[in-house]
Amino acid sequence: MKGYVVSTGGTFGVAQREYLTESGVWMIVIRSGPLGWITPVEKKACKNLTSRYEAEARKEAEDWLAAKGDKND
Repeated sequence: MKGYVVSTGGTFGVAQREYLTESGVWMIVIRSGPLGWITPVEKKACKNLTSRYEAEARKEAEDWLAAKGDKND
């Protein structure tokens, strides 16, 4: 997984790496924000965004989260 990603929890950023936990869960480390905060998130809870440009990827992420939220209501 490369490029921008978004999680169902709203974490948006660049996928840094993937790893497998001892319990067998695939995780993605997402780097976000101006300070480069890192957040581990389950891979199955993430969407790989198509755009390589941050503004376009952020818009795509917001649209995806909005559509996902409508389904949960």
